[in-house]
Amino acid sequence: MSSVDILIVDWIGQCYNDALHYSELAKKIGTKKPFEYWRNCTASIIMAALCIEAFLNEMIKWKLSEMDDELLSQFLSSRMGFDNKLELIDSLLGLTLDKSDKAWVQIRDTIKIRNDIIHFTRNTIFNDIQLENAETAIQAARDLIKKFFSAMGQDYQPRWKFIDENQSKSFDE
Repeated sequence: MSSVDILIVDWIGQCYNDALHYSELAKKIGTKKPFEYWRNCTASIIMAALCIEAFLNEMIKWKLSEMDDELLSQFLSSRMGFDNKLELIDSLLGLTLDKSDKAWVQIRDTIKIRNDIIHFTRNTIFNDIQLENAETAIQAARDLIKKFFSAMGQDYQPRWKFIDENQSKSFDE
């Protein structure tokens, strides 16, 4: 007889907590150890961006699953860009996203920095890998999720719990 260990992960919450963790490490280390500082800022920005995109994917899948299995299947097999996902969730939920709002600008900046890191699209990316941008990325993730929960009212019941109150910082901080 064999046994199987099961690990259930709240991916969105884990990404958020990891972003916080790496940001805290960067803050503690400071620039006295530049490589470790840069590595932790990089990880924090990437994890916050993953949290943002995973949340949008979860929201789109949730809404499409209520509407049409064929649309859900098309979404799951597509490679939709971030801006298109924002527009899709905007139309699915009937929101009016103010793309000039500070929170939306921070979200877009976070995704741009993440893409520049991952795809190394510009040599000046190292200038953007700073604690300030890591903290902004974390705030952007928090703001995005709060905006959507607020816009949807009490009807939305997520399949996941965003953050474990015993880990890192509270989501409401």
